[in-house]
Amino acid sequence: MSRWFRSRRELLRGLGLGLGCLPLLRAGRSESAPAPRRFICVVQPFGYRTAAWLPATVGPLGSAALPDSTSPLTPYRDLLTFLPGLTNPGLARCTSGCGGQRAYGATVGLARSAPGGYAESSIATVDQVIAQGIASDTRLPLRTLPLGVLVDAGREALTTGGRRCFWRDAGQPVDPWQDPHALYRYLFAGAGDDEATRKLLLEKRSLLDYARNELDAYKKRLGTEDRNLIELHEYSLREIEQRLAALPAPPTCSPPLLGPPIAVRRSNFAALAELQLKMMVAALQCDLTRVVTLQLANAAGSGISLGFVPGMPLTDGADWARIARASAPPAGDPKRLADKWFMGLFAKLLAAMSAGPAGATLLDQSAVLWATTMNDGADRNAQKLPWLLAGTCGGYFKTGQVADSAGKPLHGVLAQLCNAIGVPVEFYGDKTFGAPMTGLAA
Repeated sequence: MSRWFRSRRELLRGLGLGLGCLPLLRAGRSESAPAPRRFICVVQPFGYRTAAWLPATVGPLGSAALPDSTSPLTPYRDLLTFLPGLTNPGLARCTSGCGGQRAYGATVGLARSAPGGYAESSIATVDQVIAQGIASDTRLPLRTLPLGVLVDAGREALTTGGRRCFWRDAGQPVDPWQDPHALYRYLFAGAGDDEATRKLLLEKRSLLDYARNELDAYKKRLGTEDRNLIELHEYSLREIEQRLAALPAPPTCSPPLLGPPIAVRRSNFAALAELQLKMMVAALQCDLTRVVTLQLANAAGSGISLGFVPGMPLTDGADWARIARASAPPAGDPKRLADKWFMGLFAKLLAAMSAGPAGATLLDQSAVLWATTMNDGADRNAQKLPWLLAGTCGGYFKTGQVADSAGKPLHGVLAQLCNAIGVPVEFYGDKTFGAPMTGLAA
C-alpha cells in the first residue's frame, strides 16, 4: 500500500501551488487563537542630527510638534518610543575595530573583534534569538526574511563586519536578499508566472477548487487508509471555503505589484529601499515569516548619492558618506534633509503596516525597531545611539514617549523586544548589562 506522509503544505507544494498559497492554509486556524506577534528590525548607518531629530524632553510626547527630521512620523506619534543615547558596553571588550563605523557589525548583538578591523557579533543577534524562540510554536516557510539595500557595494574595502549586522552566531553572518524582484519570484511565483499568482490569490475559491480537483485525482492512486487521509484534508479545505465565503473584504494577502525590474546599483538606492519595504510587509501579511530584517546600505554607505532627497544640494554628487561625516553648518544642513528622508521612509513602512481595521492591523501586533549604528556621522560615536521603536506589540510596550534611555545599554532594549514577541529572557547578551530596560513595558 502507498504511504502518504506529506503535510498539507508539502502536498500543496507538490501540486505546484507554492508559497503564495500558504496563507490559505492558515485561514483554517481558530478565530479564538491569539494574533501572532512579529518583529521588524531596520538598520541604517550614520545616525542623526540630534537637535532636529529628538523631542526636547524625556517623557510623554504630548501634543508638541515633533522636530523637523522626525515630522514625517507625526501620524504615528502615539505608537513611537524614542530611545536616545543608548550605549553599547560590549564594544569595550573589543581590542580593535570597535569604534565609529567599524562597530556596524555589532549594532544589535554582542561585539567581538574580528579580522579586518570591523566588529562582529559574538552571539546570535536579536532577530535570530526571537526566530529560534518562536520556531517551536509555529510552522512557517521562512525562519526569518533578511533583506538588504546595496550592502555589498564597495565590498572590496569592507570586511564582513562592515557589510553584515545580523548573525546566526559568531562567524555566521546572515546574507540578505538584495534584489526585490528575485525575492518576489522566490516567494510568490510558485503557482506559475507572477500574473497567475496574483489572480489565484485574488480568487480564493478558485484556488481551493483547483486544489480539491488535484486531490481527487491524487487519491485515486492510493489505498483505503491513505484515501481517508486525503478526504480529511478535503474536509479542511471545505471548512476554509466556508470561512472565505463569509468574508466581505478582498484578501489582505496578495503579492505586491513591483513594476518593471530595477537594477541593483547605487543610483537606484531609493527605489530599491521602497521595494524592499513592500516585500517585507507582504511577507508578514502572508504569514510567511514573523521576523524580518533590513539593512539600508553598509557601514561606509559606499558611493550612494542622495540626490533624490528633496532640496538636497548636488555638490560632490550628494554623496551620503560625505554628507553624513561633515560638521553641521549653521543653516541649510544637508544631513538634516537626509535624516528627514529616512524618517519618511520609516513612515511609509508604518503606513503600510497600518492598513486594515483599527486594533487588528499588522502594526498593532508588531514591534518595529529602527536602529542606527552611531549617534551622528560627524562624531561617529557608537556609544550614544539614537533608536526608535514603533508599535505596542499587542499592548506590551508603552508608546508615545521619549524613554529615559540615555546612558543605558542597548541590550536592555533587545531583551525587552524578546519578551514582547513572546520569547522570555532574563537578559540579552550579558547578564551584567543585558537585563530588560525599565520604562518600556506598559
